[in-house]
Amino acid sequence: APTLADLEALQAEISCVPSLEEHFEVTKPKRRRPQVIILGIPNDVEKDRLIKDLSAKNHFMCDAKNNPLFEVNFSIRAKYSTNWIVSVDPSIYKRLFDDTGLYFEFSRFKFDNFFGVKQCKHCRRFGHTTKWCPRAKDELCDHCGGDHPSASCKEVSCINCKESNQRTGSNFDFKHKPFDRLDCESFHKQKANLVRLTDYGAP
Repeated sequence: APTLADLEALQAEISCVPSLEEHFEVTKPKRRRPQVIILGIPNDVEKDRLIKDLSAKNHFMCDAKNNPLFEVNFSIRAKYSTNWIVSVDPSIYKRLFDDTGLYFEFSRFKFDNFFGVKQCKHCRRFGHTTKWCPRAKDELCDHCGGDHPSASCKEVSCINCKESNQRTGSNFDFKHKPFDRLDCESFHKQKANLVRLTDYGAP
């Protein structure tokens, strides 16, 4: 990955070409906000209600004008409750973990870091969701994502780790299921990239 010095050198080089500056604006990409998952919120709680009471009960999550320093992104339905994904301003990220939970209405709820690595449920590959799968119309194996019927799949294998070995010469162990996030080195690489692109605030 390019360092800050590399990016600044590239920006300086581009600024030396007048024709480029006339047609393009050179900016550094913004790093993403960190996300957390709040666990076990009652199913009847809606987004606006969650924002209002998180702001009221956790004062550090708002600025001096009482504007929220967080954004509720989406929810994930669990068996008996709902988990909410929230992105937070880097300035409050470390303060967030000073406590073991966030207060909402009359209870305290656990939360943890959330790493939203996109993985398609159809082709099993990273980088997109099922909705945008370029191979949505192809019949692929439910077990490994390979180009064969599921019934003929003879062994467990991860298509991401296998393709990484073929493309980049990595030596990832691919003898696991594509959704096995504990042992999948391709997943850990995706997660590490996500962390690298996230602004967690001052150390």
